[in-house]
Amino acid sequence: MVMGNKVVPKRGFTHNGCFHADDVFATALLLILNPDFNYIRGNRVPDSFDGIVYDIGGGEYDHHNTERKVRENGISYSSFGLLWRKYGRNLLNDDDFNKLDQELVEKIDYHDNNGGEYELSKVIKEMNPVNGDEKDFDDAFSIAVSFAKIILENKIKRLVNEHVSAAIINECIKDSDNGVLIMNEYNPIIKHIGEYTDQVRVCIYPAVRGGYNIQSIRKYGDDDKKFFPEEWCGRSEDELYTITGIPGFVFCHAGGFLGVTNTKDAAISVARKIMGIEKG
Repeated sequence: MVMGNKVVPKRGFTHNGCFHADDVFATALLLILNPDFNYIRGNRVPDSFDGIVYDIGGGEYDHHNTERKVRENGISYSSFGLLWRKYGRNLLNDDDFNKLDQELVEKIDYHDNNGGEYELSKVIKEMNPVNGDEKDFDDAFSIAVSFAKIILENKIKRLVNEHVSAAIINECIKDSDNGVLIMNEYNPIIKHIGEYTDQVRVCIYPAVRGGYNIQSIRKYGDDDKKFFPEEWCGRSEDELYTITGIPGFVFCHAGGFLGVTNTKDAAISVARKIMGIEKG
């Protein structure tokens, strides 16, 4: 995680009443940047307020004015985007900052400013009370912020972990044998192995529910291609044993990309059999 030197104030002020994804995610971001951050909601910023003001007040992080800041692709910044633009690099390097901006931030900005369709923004809006007083809206806002914070934290963590995982995968690839990669535990980077090499065709790793998974390594655009032979796909454990002669081969996904065995040795046997079938 890349940490910058921009300090986030401990106090914040945003508008009250009905909330949207931009002020919700803006608050979530500020809480991630500073766990001691506290916010106030209201319809007017106090003259004596000492802290960060966003989505209200006409200042640096309010996008409700005639001088909107706009990305090169034409999408205007909302309060979330404005805060992300300033503080996001405290959390991620430039490449990952841009990835998350495109994947999440600018979609929220576009929905808020231009009415673009984004399901997550709609979900946040639906968290507003149908009826209620200001306390009801404040309570609902707090729940929405907690929800948004989980999403934003996980997206940041996944981007950071990809760099660590890539190093792990590169080491594992060196130990792969005839297109078969064996790992001691599941790693989310598995789905990206195809971006690193074309030498690995299948990965074996312990399954969460017990036993071992045999997962095909797919390249981008190959999602519809089956790796396991068609006659194995969707078959029962007894049928798989009859077809393959491999005991402990208990499951083969109908989509042809995943198999499950009771033991590591069985998983290796399945993988080798598939590779042998492919070769001839």
